[in-house]
Amino acid sequence: MINKESFKNLEMSLERANQLVKKLNEKNEKYPGFAAGEVEYDFSKTILQEMNEALAEILSHISQAHLELSSKISRKEMDSAIHQAYRLLYNIYDDVKQIKTEYDLADSQRNSIKQLNIHLKRFTKHNEQTRDHLLDVVNTLNEPAE
Repeated sequence: MINKESFKNLEMSLERANQLVKKLNEKNEKYPGFAAGEVEYDFSKTILQEMNEALAEILSHISQAHLELSSKISRKEMDSAIHQAYRLLYNIYDDVKQIKTEYDLADSQRNSIKQLNIHLKRFTKHNEQTRDHLLDVVNTLNEPAE
């Protein structure tokens, strides 16, 4: 069944991603437009892979609980939440790729880092909202019938 533990790996990866973006923002203040290098790029790829695996893990939990959840959450609502999570994750992948391209070309990374900030905040918020909604539904299912 889905519980708070189901989201632990994704939340840990999101925490690491947010720390990395905070570091990029600080470096961007010191060196405007040139915050990320090879080390940050490699680390971001690792975090993105972790986030992708954590999303797959959550989907596995959702699939296992599908029959119970389907009485409270429509398939369309669930499909929409999953689609949005992956769309935001792909946006983050694209931002990281663009930052790497700009690094390789010695171009300013400022706008790409801004976009990364936006997409990571959206992804984090979406994760929190989806998690809270799913946990509320599970709690409703677990309440004793009157």
